[in-house]
Amino acid sequence: MKILEPITSLTQFVDTVAETGKSSINDTILYRGHARRSYELVPSIFRKNSWMDNEHVMLRSLISRFPKDFDNDKSTFDKLVRAQHFGLPTRLLDMSYNALVGLYFACCSHHDEDGQVIIANLSRNDTKYYDSDTVSCLANLSLQDRPAKRAVFKAAADPDAKRWASIQEFNVNPEVNRLIHFIRGEKPFFQPLINPVDLCNVVAVSPRRTHARIAAQNGAFLLYGLIHVARPGEGFMTNLTFSTIDVDHTSKQQIVRELDALGVSRDTLFPEIENVALEIAKRFS
Repeated sequence: MKILEPITSLTQFVDTVAETGKSSINDTILYRGHARRSYELVPSIFRKNSWMDNEHVMLRSLISRFPKDFDNDKSTFDKLVRAQHFGLPTRLLDMSYNALVGLYFACCSHHDEDGQVIIANLSRNDTKYYDSDTVSCLANLSLQDRPAKRAVFKAAADPDAKRWASIQEFNVNPEVNRLIHFIRGEKPFFQPLINPVDLCNVVAVSPRRTHARIAAQNGAFLLYGLIHVARPGEGFMTNLTFSTIDVDHTSKQQIVRELDALGVSRDTLFPEIENVALEIAKRFS
């Protein structure tokens, strides 16, 4: 579904979301706002080849320099969430359960270009949580170097890989076995039965709300495996479907003012003290 004409008001957006949600009462719905309609659903790590080449080094470098900040993180996924919070490129894409949060990010900048709210829809039973085995499999890909990930993808792309016998063969592949080693670092009793299809997926994950920003934004994530780009309306190996609502650029600033009146603003969505201090100063300048 794509609304043909860009919406021009907060009321119109709310009405559109309410209408589209009628057929999705048993589904999980997530929202993401793009200030430019041309933006793609691509996690930051995949936006530069140099980042893709050094994903495993970047994450370890940050943790090694600030180990205490990661002390309470129980899994690689938790570490990725924290690294994302600090601004490190990761294979996570920020989403929200709150449609108004998505609308805010579609309107808060680039006032000379139309924005877009992307709506991700999936069965509630398909929503993954922070402790999911599938989440562990995808998150721990970040600890492998790029040649290893290519080897895993090559094995996963085998047309016979979905057969049970091939799943067993897939799991004794040296690089897959190394991935299992990383997973067992957080789940010692993890069984070596990774389904290669899972590694070629994009999954929606509900995280632990250990960060004020995640709580304030009613946050969730899309976690990407060996697939780098998800485009609304195009098929790929996932249980997600996408729709979009465009936002007219001439209405962005007015919508931001209306959202502020409802308590959706930069200082409420980024509640760290330095961000709130800047917003207070801005309002009185």
